[in-house]
Formats: sequence, C-alpha cells, structure tokens
Amino acid sequence: AGSECSVVGDIPFLVAHLRDDHKVDMHTGCTFNHRYVKSNPREVENATWMLTVFHCFGQYFCLHFEAFQLGMAPVYMAFLRFMGDENEARNYCYSLEVGGNGRKLIWEGSPRSIRDSHRK
Repeated sequence: AGSECSVVGDIPFLVAHLRDDHKVDMHTGCTFNHRYVKSNPREVENATWMLTVFHCFGQYFCLHFEAFQLGMAPVYMAFLRFMGDENEARNYCYSLEVGGNGRKLIWEGSPRSIRDSHRK
C-alpha cells in the first residue's frame, strides 16, 4: 500500500486490478461517509492512507484519503479523481466535507482525471 503501481489499461481492467490485487474498498452510490477517528488528531504516528472506488452515475471515481506527519504537524489530505478521460471529468462536480470539534470545511470542485498528469 502506498507504493508505485505501473499497471495500465482500460477502466474496467483498472477497477478489477484495484479490487482484486490491491483489495481497495468498492462502493456503489454517490454518497459516502468515512470516519477517521483519532483520540488526539495532532498525533499521526504512522502514515495512513486509503483508497475507495465509487461506482456512481455509470462511472468510476477514486477517493484518496491520507494522514501523515510533516515535521511536527499532522497533515490530512483527501481528493477525488475521475476514472476516465479528462474531457469527461469536466462533466462532474463533487464536494468533500471535513469536520470535527464543531467546525466544518467543505471543498467543492470538478474531479481531475486519473489520465491527467501533474507533469504538464
């Protein structure tokens, strides 16, 4: 988990690979609640990450969640990716809500495609 994977292919092949070889959680439906519970959210001892694949609107999406320590500060990160081409990804929007201790942060946007590279 967390290492590079060089597998390439069409979306059904990638979904099967993630499910069968990486044991990724699969979810059908357009809403999902994930609770990452820590008694002390300032303590992130070991890097933790999870990937959930959603089947929604006849398409597949990946939700990535990660918690790790950066120097002395705990870092929490979540983002959604579309499993398809970049031009199709623009047809969708999502919102991620993070909350705790009476506070809430909502991020809204269009997902980037898994085919989109950060090296542009």
